Amino acid sequence: MKVELLRDEDHKYLVEKYEYLYDVKFPWAVKELRDALVRDHIRRVCEEIDEEKYFREVREQGEAAQ
Repeated sequence: MKVELLRDEDHKYLVEKYEYLYDVKFPWAVKELRDALVRDHIRRVCEEIDEEKYFREVREQGEAAQ
């Protein structure tokens, strides 16, 4: 699945999660390196996501919220 297909709130969650993890793991890293690591990690996570299952769960969550 492409990163661009993630819902904004899911993308924001992943960015915050991986920024924190990389800040802890690589406190010496410059911002540009950390940002590149975060982007690459999110890209690799998205490659493993089953697109159909993701959108089905998103749809079900939306229906449950109503």
